[in-house]
Amino acid sequence: MSVKLEITLDTKQFQAVMDKAPARFRKAIIDGLRRGSEVVAKKAKQNLQRGTTATGSLRASIWYKIDERNLVSFIGPGMVRKSSKTFGDPANYGFFVEFGRKPGGFPPRAPIKAWTQKVLGLSGADLNRVSRAIQAKIAHKGVDPNPYLVPALTDSMSKVIKAFNRQIEIAAAEIDNEATR
Repeated sequence: MSVKLEITLDTKQFQAVMDKAPARFRKAIIDGLRRGSEVVAKKAKQNLQRGTTATGSLRASIWYKIDERNLVSFIGPGMVRKSSKTFGDPANYGFFVEFGRKPGGFPPRAPIKAWTQKVLGLSGADLNRVSRAIQAKIAHKGVDPNPYLVPALTDSMSKVIKAFNRQIEIAAAEIDNEATR
């Protein structure tokens, strides 16, 4: 008994599909990074709603950027325009919210003064006295960490992987559909 199997392959069509595959998968990777980054950024903002920030400027500054050339995502606090609602650079103090600050050295007074004015409503001599006292306390006792970004990533990992895998599956299905036409 013998079995004969003959397969005919349109090599031009196959090659055309294979030529498009890397670009499709690259797009899927970028889409997966984008969707995963959205999940982590949203969770980080939720983590900051636990009362860790008085003004909300750090929470409002959470963003992500996809580096399409290197296929990597950057997620974290960014610059916020100064206005009546914001002060300082969240990218600067976001690090200290996440990881804390050990005692030693005085922190910059301008952001503390702006925070004291905005949150406590102080002005004049009271503003100067209280902002200097806060500055001294931070210098002598430090600040406990209040993680928001690292837990966002670890808590969201399964959703990030699922979103990423879904984009790869979509690209594979598109390539398969095109190849079987």
